[in-house]
Amino acid sequence: LTAAIDGAFAGRLGGDEFCVLLPDATLASAQVFAIDATKAIRAVVDFEVTLSWGAAAASKDIRNGHDLLAAADAALMESKRQGPA
Repeated sequence: LTAAIDGAFAGRLGGDEFCVLLPDATLASAQVFAIDATKAIRAVVDFEVTLSWGAAAASKDIRNGHDLLAAADAALMESKRQGPA
């Protein structure tokens, strides 16, 4: 999935959680990535799968990697709370 975006990197955080870093991405482009990635994943599995995504971008309030990951995790928890789209 990350091969389609120059400089992107994906890694497993643990359990069923992964992190995708999209350098220079906006929240809007991260949303497009999530939609496209969900379609790509569903196209290659033989069973029903649901995915939840959370995104965050650097800002005046998010200045380091720890804060960025915490903001993305909060967005992920909200996505899970809302349930599948």
